[in-house]
Amino acid sequence: MSIWRTPGEESIDVYPGLTIHDGRVSGSITIGRTRLPLWAVLADAVKGDWADVELGYGPTGWSELEFLGFLSNLLNIRGEFARLLCILADVERIEDERVDEVLSHHEGIVDVTPGAAGAVEIPCAWWVDEELKTRVADQLRRCLATLESEVPKSEDA
Repeated sequence: MSIWRTPGEESIDVYPGLTIHDGRVSGSITIGRTRLPLWAVLADAVKGDWADVELGYGPTGWSELEFLGFLSNLLNIRGEFARLLCILADVERIEDERVDEVLSHHEGIVDVTPGAAGAVEIPCAWWVDEELKTRVADQLRRCLATLESEVPKSEDA
């Protein structure tokens, strides 16, 4: 089992104006059906404005208000689902730090192609690491339990 669907599928109905395709940009959330991942425009959008995004990447077909709406909806998630988002962000952060640590001992362009002669071996992805994937799986189970539990009806309803 993989985090990517095989064969790769395109999901265009997960959020208006955004797409996820397992075969493009490693399954990142992209603006429309482009190869422009949301994470790539984040710094320009936050530190500058949407004009900086469009200057750097060309017309995106998406607006600053749509981007802000997505971030607002994402960050408006509460409770167990908010915990899941934070855990997902944290395991990504830990994976990035591990890779940065390994690469900090090398200069210039580094070959990280698995199995290539002289390639630098980088740490595994968080979803392969037992400790990190267990954190995510445990929280996913909590989220599923909240969805599967019977919600008591309010007396006022």
